[in-house]
Amino acid sequence: MIHGHIGWIDYVGKKYDASLKHYDKALTIFKKAFGDDDERVSETLNNIGLVYLGQRKYDLAIKSLNRALEIMEKKFGLQHIKTAGRLGNIGLCYLRQKTYGEAIAHWLRELLIYEREFGPDYIDTARPRFQLGCAFYNQRKYGEACVQFKLALCIFEESNSIEALDTATWLARSYKAQRKYDEAILQYKEVLKISKTYGQHNYWLLIEIAIVYLYHVMSGVQTPFGL
Repeated sequence: MIHGHIGWIDYVGKKYDASLKHYDKALTIFKKAFGDDDERVSETLNNIGLVYLGQRKYDLAIKSLNRALEIMEKKFGLQHIKTAGRLGNIGLCYLRQKTYGEAIAHWLRELLIYEREFGPDYIDTARPRFQLGCAFYNQRKYGEACVQFKLALCIFEESNSIEALDTATWLARSYKAQRKYDEAILQYKEVLKISKTYGQHNYWLLIEIAIVYLYHVMSGVQTPFGL
């Protein structure tokens, strides 16, 4: 157990090589004590995958995370709540690799598990929706991105989660990408309100708003919005 805890501390501190050494020791101990298909082995493999993700070694991360997922699927079944988190991490690796189809497939499966278990308004359903929005945005499917960001934002705001800030920002960017400048400006105003709520001061956000406002004016449409 101690190696796992130290590995996590090193991971949070971005001491990835040191983290891997401790996780490898923990993995050896757990396999010897409980067998290759134990839940603790899966958890350690998942954490090793996250370290590789932090190092941008995406192929190694996916390999470790897939093995962690296989153990959970074998132990609990394909649709069990304990498999959902593993799916999300794999999706993130594929997003970083720009393999958006695979990322979307994993997040959709994660989302369906959470919705079936907790209902559509549970906060854990908002996180895969946000990630789906990011994947669609990167595919330039901005309309589909807006749908996911809106749904996620409603849940984050209802839960008073700071995750609403990033979600609202990406929703505004999605409107901007579609040249829906009125909606983008209104959404950026909401982002500013959320920022103030959490005491966040992002000067780049003000630059983004100024750029959208400029695009709006250059489009030749009279704007009623004061920034």
